[in-house]
Amino acid sequence: MSEKLEPLSGGRYWPDFRQEVLDCLRHWLAVGTSGALVGLAGAGKSNLLLYLARYPEQLLQADNASFTVLVTIDLNLLVDRQPTTLYRLILRGCWHQRDRFSEPLLSLLEPLYDEHKQTRDLFLAQTAVHDLLAAVEQQGGRVVLILDQFDHFCRTASAELTMLLRSLRDSFRETLIYFVGMRQTVIYMPEPQMLGELYQLLDTHVCWVGAMRPVDAQMFIAQELGRANRQATAEEITLLLALTGGYAALLKAACAWWLTVPERPSLD
Repeated sequence: MSEKLEPLSGGRYWPDFRQEVLDCLRHWLAVGTSGALVGLAGAGKSNLLLYLARYPEQLLQADNASFTVLVTIDLNLLVDRQPTTLYRLILRGCWHQRDRFSEPLLSLLEPLYDEHKQTRDLFLAQTAVHDLLAAVEQQGGRVVLILDQFDHFCRTASAELTMLLRSLRDSFRETLIYFVGMRQTVIYMPEPQMLGELYQLLDTHVCWVGAMRPVDAQMFIAQELGRANRQATAEEITLLLALTGGYAALLKAACAWWLTVPERPSLD
C-alpha cells in the first residue's frame, strides 16, 4: 500500500486521500464557486476539511488563480454571536495562514491583525477584512473560507450574521469562496431563506461525502489495525468492507471490534 502521510490530530492521511471529493472541490475552484460538503455524522467530512487545511496543495494543483489561500474558520469559537467577532475570526484565520500569502500581502496582513484583533468596533473590523480582500483581489488571488458545521451555526445565528457572510461574498465575487461542511442540505435548515443568495450557492453546488472508495477504506483498515501492530487477512478486509459499506464511522467500529474480541467467529 501507499506510504501514509504524517499523523495529524489523531488521524492519518495517505496519497490520493478521498480523491472523488477533491475532484469535486477542484471543479468548484476552477469555476470560482462556493459550495457545501454534505455528509452524515461519521462520514469523515470534518476529517476531510482538516486534511484540506493541512495539505492545501492537494487541492490547488489545477487552480487557475495567481494564488489561493485556504483559511479554516472554527465557528464554535463565535461564542458571543457578534458580527465583530466573526470579522475578527476571519482576520485571525488569515493571519494563521500568513505564510501562504505573498510578501506584499503579508506586510499588510500583519499590521491589520495587530491593530484590529482586539477591536470592538464593527466598522473597523469590517474595514480590516475588506482591505485585506481588496488587496488579494488586486493581485488576482483568492481566499477560500472553510466553515465546518455550518448548519449547526445557522440554527442559532442571527440574520445579521448570515447577511454578513452573504454581503462579504457579494462584495468579492471573484476573490472569496466558501466551502461549508454540513450534515444536511440547506433545504432542511429551520430558516433557509435567511441565507439569501448563499442559499442558491449552497443548494446548487453540493458535494456528498459518503462511503469511502475501496482503496481509501483498505488504507483506513490498515491504519486502524496498524496502531495495535495487527494485520487482517485479505478475506477479513473484504468482509469488513462488505459489513460496513466503507462508511468511516462503521468501519472504525468494526476495526475496534476486530481488535478487541478475543475469539472472532469464522469467516463463514
